[in-house]
Amino acid sequence: MTGEAARQKAQDDDILSPDQLVLQARRSIAVRRALMAHLPSSLIPDPSLDFLSALYVAHAVGGRGLSRRQLCEQTTVAANVGARWVGALRAENLVVEQADETRLSAQGLRLVEDGLKAVLLASHAIR
Repeated sequence: MTGEAARQKAQDDDILSPDQLVLQARRSIAVRRALMAHLPSSLIPDPSLDFLSALYVAHAVGGRGLSRRQLCEQTTVAANVGARWVGALRAENLVVEQADETRLSAQGLRLVEDGLKAVLLASHAIR
């Protein structure tokens, strides 16, 4: 590995640290909430990305999942809408439900981490 490649890898590793991934997941939820306060709800994308982000934070910080109620509270989504989206995420094998807990599946965890890494690298590149 050349010196420049090694430097870039070290920089990318800092950008993609577990703490930065959690922070980016929290930011994505905050951005959607901010947009919801100013734009018509019909222009705001569905809450599935917020659900995945909230489940990622619960996994990364506490090694746990969330109840549907917690998931809806953290993402400010109505319970009936939340139930529909959890069902859609389950159908895509991105989440699993056991008892009263929703968690990311192994596939969901990989996809969310890859997505957060891509967002972090893209946002760092435009600074």
